[in-house]
Amino acid sequence: MAKSVTEPISFAFERTTRMLFKPFNLTKWLILGFAAWLAQLGDRQGGGGGNIQLPGGFPRMPAPAPPPIPAPMPTPPFPPMPGPGPSGTPMPSTWPTSPTGRTRSTPQEEIAAFLAQAKQFILANLYWIVPVAILALIIGIVVLWLRARGKFMFLDGVANDRAAIVEPWKRLAPQANSFFRFQLLLGVLLLLWIAALGVALFGIALPDFRAQSISGGTIAAIAVAGMLFVLVMLLLGFINALADDFLVPIMYVRETSLVPAWREFRQQIVPGNVGSIVLFYGMRIVLGIATAVLMGMMGCLLCFIAVLPYLGTVLFLPIYVFHRNYVLYFLRQFGPDYNLIVDRVPEMMSAFPVIMPPPPPAPPVPPEGTPPPDGAPPPDQSPPPVT
Repeated sequence: MAKSVTEPISFAFERTTRMLFKPFNLTKWLILGFAAWLAQLGDRQGGGGGNIQLPGGFPRMPAPAPPPIPAPMPTPPFPPMPGPGPSGTPMPSTWPTSPTGRTRSTPQEEIAAFLAQAKQFILANLYWIVPVAILALIIGIVVLWLRARGKFMFLDGVANDRAAIVEPWKRLAPQANSFFRFQLLLGVLLLLWIAALGVALFGIALPDFRAQSISGGTIAAIAVAGMLFVLVMLLLGFINALADDFLVPIMYVRETSLVPAWREFRQQIVPGNVGSIVLFYGMRIVLGIATAVLMGMMGCLLCFIAVLPYLGTVLFLPIYVFHRNYVLYFLRQFGPDYNLIVDRVPEMMSAFPVIMPPPPPAPPVPPEGTPPPDGAPPPDQSPPPVT
């Protein structure tokens, strides 16, 4: 039976409104917002809440180095061009010349000069580059560990409509650690893949670098490596999306590690529901784009407050809660075993409570044969009817 990808939208919107606004509780917002901030820690979209994370997201890559600033053009008066002088003798050129004696540097020469300068810079600054790289690696691993804890804490808060930090932090530690190891493995595989592509490209392009030329083989290798890199990033993004939307809830409700959760997902959810899962992620992308536009507009109105770490996440908490509710309502369609949502009925309290008196105690029953008290009617001693 096909699962609906539109019906959970209304359920998620209604529950988000009930959780955060009926009634509004600032303490609940701050605590649940902290869990949501931890769940996105280190993501490009999760710093201040300026953008919603699309399903799964992609591993964060360092930004490319800015291109070198070209040298300024000579200002008038321009240097004289070579040509015959007043006496008919050729005038020498005053344009800057390259090391090879040509008047202009070729792209190959510029690349070779850039590589030589980069090599010289790295060798001259190894004393601080290596410690900074090790520190960045340690910080990245700690952030990944905290984000795994945050995912389960935020799921617990949304599923149970509560704001708690310490109790789910301790109770869900085994599941979060298992998910952290999975994320760390994906990161290591990505780094190894990037290193393998770099080594292969360097081996292919090395003869061209030595000859200070670019051949068609090098250009084709760069194009193929770029396509492979994009495909691997898309694959890792889809794996992250499946883990965040399906494996984390299964690990949470079954209190198990990632491998049994993956086995259950593959055997119980995937068969017969591939089309529904594809439509689900299509709707997730649409909802992600719509909420990203909304958050961008709100961020422009609220200026710098929306981009501050943690405060931006608290400010946009309804959007993050809505997305998690949408996933939980979609997952609930796969059977009662996958219903993680616990709706708490608010206690109805009157402004003027009425205290009802307790009911009067029942009169004691006298034992058989005890004479009735004074003034009490005698018991009925009529003989039984004759049959």
